[in-house]
Amino acid sequence: MYYNRIFCAALVLFIMSVVSSGKAMTYQDTLAAADLNVNSNIKSAISDPTYPVYHLRAPSGWINDPCGLFYYNSSFHIFVQSNPWGNMWGNMAWSHIVSSPNKKWDYKWFYPRYQDGKVKTTAISPSLDSSAADKNGVFTGSVAVLPFKEKDKAGRTITTYYPAALYSAVWGTHESRQEVIAMARALDANKISQGKLVDPHLTEWTKYSTYSKNDPNNHPDVILRQPADLNLISFRDPYIFRMPDDKNYYMIVSAGIKNKNAAPSGVILLFKNDGQDLTKNWVRVNKGKNFFFSTETAVKDAITKGGNIECGVVYRLTDHIGTTNGSPYIIIFGQDGSPAKAYSKAMYYTLGNIVKSKNGIVFEPLDSFKEPDGKARKKLLDLNPEFVFYSSNLLPVDNEQRHFLVSWLNIGSQANDGKTYNWAGALSVPRFLFVYKENGIFKLGQDPILVNALRRKNVFSSQKVKFSGNNSVLPLRGVKGRHLNLVAEFKSANITADTFGFQLAVNGKKYFPVTISQGKLIINNRKPLDLQLPSHEKRVKLDMYLDGAILEIFISKYVNGNFISYRTYSCALPSTGNVLKEGINITGSENITAAVDVYEMDTCWSTEQEVSAETEQLNKAVCRNILPGMGKTYVVSKKSPAVK
Repeated sequence: MYYNRIFCAALVLFIMSVVSSGKAMTYQDTLAAADLNVNSNIKSAISDPTYPVYHLRAPSGWINDPCGLFYYNSSFHIFVQSNPWGNMWGNMAWSHIVSSPNKKWDYKWFYPRYQDGKVKTTAISPSLDSSAADKNGVFTGSVAVLPFKEKDKAGRTITTYYPAALYSAVWGTHESRQEVIAMARALDANKISQGKLVDPHLTEWTKYSTYSKNDPNNHPDVILRQPADLNLISFRDPYIFRMPDDKNYYMIVSAGIKNKNAAPSGVILLFKNDGQDLTKNWVRVNKGKNFFFSTETAVKDAITKGGNIECGVVYRLTDHIGTTNGSPYIIIFGQDGSPAKAYSKAMYYTLGNIVKSKNGIVFEPLDSFKEPDGKARKKLLDLNPEFVFYSSNLLPVDNEQRHFLVSWLNIGSQANDGKTYNWAGALSVPRFLFVYKENGIFKLGQDPILVNALRRKNVFSSQKVKFSGNNSVLPLRGVKGRHLNLVAEFKSANITADTFGFQLAVNGKKYFPVTISQGKLIINNRKPLDLQLPSHEKRVKLDMYLDGAILEIFISKYVNGNFISYRTYSCALPSTGNVLKEGINITGSENITAAVDVYEMDTCWSTEQEVSAETEQLNKAVCRNILPGMGKTYVVSKKSPAVK
């Protein structure tokens, strides 16, 4: 209620200022108003003692799905679905986070800013036109650098590449609700003026519209509608990709459909475009109910008995060193079931290959990912049964051969002081997904990636921690707070017969336990989760990231002489008292030894001065025409190219 009052007050003041100027409220006014509200709540958000410092999140307000992740202008760009007006879901727009130019491996980020230093986070917002396709929300999608036809000064048709966002647009309510795909582009991405990029951090996005060329942002064209013959439950979350030796551009869209027995199935539809005009002409590849991919899904609610999958992405995996040595593809998707049921609303994956035939193109699961009846077998991407780790998307690196996975963490403040802090949601640390073989079968590994560049100093190190008795508890001396990376390797003659782990957030007799017992993971004394460790395993490694309200755990087993991170668990880290005084204990029995290192983690956010200096270097690179990752550049003039 408090933040509703702040929102109303901020909006009223902004509208009054617009009205007093004698002008009608414009789309640009709504972006500015959203950013005004974000800035007004930053002080509240950062005062939270459990505010994350090295997980990406909004300055204030709510974020969820990562929507557009790509590399351009010497930076990684990440867009997220956001609500700039409060710390709860609603008023869906896209906000924007950028990595420091030329420092993509340092894991340093910033929010673009206005000239007065205020953050400029809101990039794409719902239209003001009541008949527009996205009037009720700008939802999940993806961004790719795509070719578009335009006229040069001489009237010749040329091709220019622009970052283009394809997103789920929502209009109507209740029974008339529709989901379609719309597009926005960063049309100033390649422009330079007076030796500088006009839009160096891609903050200006224009929706594609032939309906209203003078006011495109308030009435975008529908790029793709759901097939009318399928009677789908949903149609959302476009993801653009290419296939080797194929000139076409492909888009998958996640959906749901009811079977003859009324049970729901999650489906993914495949569309293609020859690239001549990516603003239209998207054609479905398969016919009827021959879907690119399908799987049985949980029922979302008891009334409609519907269900679907969402946030689908597909790409080819590599091995641990980044080579595609016979490696399969992976398809990742969210099961959009009831959050009240364990694993009903969670991220899943299937390994397989993309198979082309005269009947179309399908994702064919590997034999190890097929049920006895031949249907696709899905496996969990994260072990937490609660609705915490969701809405994964991909950040391409290495010329798109490797991809890093980023997901939404449905986590907010964990302070126990009775106060409300205006932020909610963060993004997981990036994960490098790879395949390895165990007993001749492809399996999935997940390594934390990039974020270890933020390790500041080692605050605890012991290569041989010994325990006495069966349930020994030892404090990690000198370790305080919760912005830490904790790495521990446990050894014994048979680790699957032992009990060991950590007590986190220790305040007196209160703590948050992370335990492995008899080969099962037990978080905070909840139901044990089978880690499926090899019998008579002798060692297990835990790599844990504590960041304010967030805890991410990577669990590794020893395979062919190397540790392979093969299980993860993401959750909130509750506060048991004063978070600045919290300690960490290690637990184990006398037949176990442990090697432990704890690192303080730096913030992932660059200062204004650092960003300004790096942007100046970026502009100099543009003038020398050596900037990587860009399309054609041209100088702004009175007769700039007109985009079709």
